[in-house]
Amino acid sequence: MFSYVFHLVLSVFLLGIGLIGKMSTGTASFYTPLLPGDTDRQAGYAVWLGLAGLISVLLAMTGRFRPLLVVWAFAAMVLYFRGFFWGTYTYSGRDEFESALWYFGGTVLAFIGSLCWPKKAKTTGF
Repeated sequence: MFSYVFHLVLSVFLLGIGLIGKMSTGTASFYTPLLPGDTDRQAGYAVWLGLAGLISVLLAMTGRFRPLLVVWAFAAMVLYFRGFFWGTYTYSGRDEFESALWYFGGTVLAFIGSLCWPKKAKTTGF
């Protein structure tokens, strides 16, 4: 259940910031170290990743295709790790680094949760 909620919130967030980044005009550019690519394409990546996440969560919640959530959860975990620890992201202090560890820990737990599929309920034939 945690995995569904975590990735649903993450997907809606990505979709929202991506749409805001796409619609905003002016001199400000959209950039986040968690997403690949340059500033010109990151808003589009956020929209498509948000849609992919929503689709994977909805398919998993309905029981139609749960393995897609595992793939999505792994991709999100890799993006978090790459953005916070492997990339060029710099921390302004210990508190910010600890927050990044908590965020990454959440993605790890959500990935582990995506591996545990609930058993289907047995029907009684009524």
